[in-house]
Amino acid sequence: MTPLHKPHSGFDAQFRAALAAGQLRVACCRDCRAVLPFDARRCPAGHDSIEWKAASGKATLVAWTRLSQAAASGASAEPLLAHVQLAEGPQLVAALDLRGREPQEGLPLQLHHVGERTVSFVPEGAA
Repeated sequence: MTPLHKPHSGFDAQFRAALAAGQLRVACCRDCRAVLPFDARRCPAGHDSIEWKAASGKATLVAWTRLSQAAASGASAEPLLAHVQLAEGPQLVAALDLRGREPQEGLPLQLHHVGERTVSFVPEGAA
């Protein structure tokens, strides 16, 4: 069986190491300063010199879904899983705590928590 996602070029390991250290980082080209998407293997211009920089923590809500299985586990609320676009450009899937607000596409978000395997956001100004 072929896995759906294969780590490549060390990006996955470097991204996860940053998460384990409590940091959200993005890959950037040292030569042209382009910010790479998380699934990139190299700079779009062909450069190989990549560095990881701290993300600003600002993002925009692109899409979301409620995880209804939480009700069966005894959780008080159904958690939200969000597709967010970081201010730097890359997109990722993260947990979302709307703090009582209704989700809407384009909602400005800010980083709330970075854990070894999770990233979560809240509406801007709600942290």
